Amino acid sequence: MTHPGRTVIAAVGVALVLPALTSSPASADPPPAGVTVEVASVTGNGCPAWTVRAEISDARDRIALVYGQFAAQVGGISSPRDARKNCQVLLKVNVPRAYTYAIRAVDYTGLVQMEPGVTGTLRSQYHFRGPPVPPLPSRSVSGPYSEEFYFTETIDPAQLVYKPCGEERDFLAHDELRLDLGTSDPSKTSSWMHDQSTYHLAWKSCA
Repeated sequence: MTHPGRTVIAAVGVALVLPALTSSPASADPPPAGVTVEVASVTGNGCPAWTVRAEISDARDRIALVYGQFAAQVGGISSPRDARKNCQVLLKVNVPRAYTYAIRAVDYTGLVQMEPGVTGTLRSQYHFRGPPVPPLPSRSVSGPYSEEFYFTETIDPAQLVYKPCGEERDFLAHDELRLDLGTSDPSKTSSWMHDQSTYHLAWKSCA
């Protein structure tokens, strides 16, 4: 997904070494018809359920998880609780039984406004309601910084982890934001707003 006018703070192709699942699909295929996605549940102190929605692209190659109020904040009138926010979203991805999918890349977008001395970190993980996939590399930003941002984590195609064929497993996504006031002026507010995680899908037919 492109975001015209956004500043790229990191555009990284990271080859993640991930374990293969035992039920292996046969071969690469285009996305099947009839794929839908819906939010099943939302937990965490960073995202009221009514502020989260999920969308699948017309090409059925991306799932966008959109947040309305997911932000961490330090300084000013912020409380210690505001410095660490997390959001866990359970998605029901309805897929024809003859197909399965994996996550081949994840895009992150949002807005960073940090005073000098502040550091912020975004951590992410996902899994198919079973053994978790190893966490994606965390991303950190240091102040001074006041820009929209966009960055990508890419998984090595040879190391994709597919949802087990023939099993009904929901997709669980977990994101966490942390801010550290550091040497910043405590009277000034810094924030990191995370507005979207976009999961790029790889499709295969089940043997």
